[in-house]
Amino acid sequence: ESDYKNIVTVGVRTKDYTWTAEFMHQYQKNLRPEIRENAFKYNMAVLYFAQKKYEDALQLLMEISFRDISYGVGAKTIQMQIYFALKEYEALINLIDTFRLYVGRHKTQSDYRKKANLNMLRIVKKIVKLKEKSTFLGKHKYHNQLEDIKHLCKTLSPVSNSGWIQDILDNC
Repeated sequence: ESDYKNIVTVGVRTKDYTWTAEFMHQYQKNLRPEIRENAFKYNMAVLYFAQKKYEDALQLLMEISFRDISYGVGAKTIQMQIYFALKEYEALINLIDTFRLYVGRHKTQSDYRKKANLNMLRIVKKIVKLKEKSTFLGKHKYHNQLEDIKHLCKTLSPVSNSGWIQDILDNC
């Protein structure tokens, strides 16, 4: 299962989407029956997200049964990134709040991963709140608040998906 996921991740990062889809379909049968459907749907959602097929990715993510915390965190992270890309800020704020509860409830996650995910959620929520009020703020206030978030991002550690967050901040 982890090899399957890692190979899909490499395929997505190299943007060889056709090969990745073919790999996923060909080797899906080699996954253990009890995880096959979730693993396939999760990884297909990852592929769709990379291809910016957001609606397809969201549909698959809603069909996954989260028996494993890593799938749950991964799926919610992809949902969060999609909502941000689509500027669905209200849905994103709601997801961040439920995501925070989800992370807090699961005791199987290491303290390090829990802290990294909670820090990510804290920063993303601040970014979204700033984006929501950006039309009401002057350029100076907006810039100052953005700089505060950038400083927070540099001082918090660990932070999950810091590359994605940095991309967001660079494009604000």
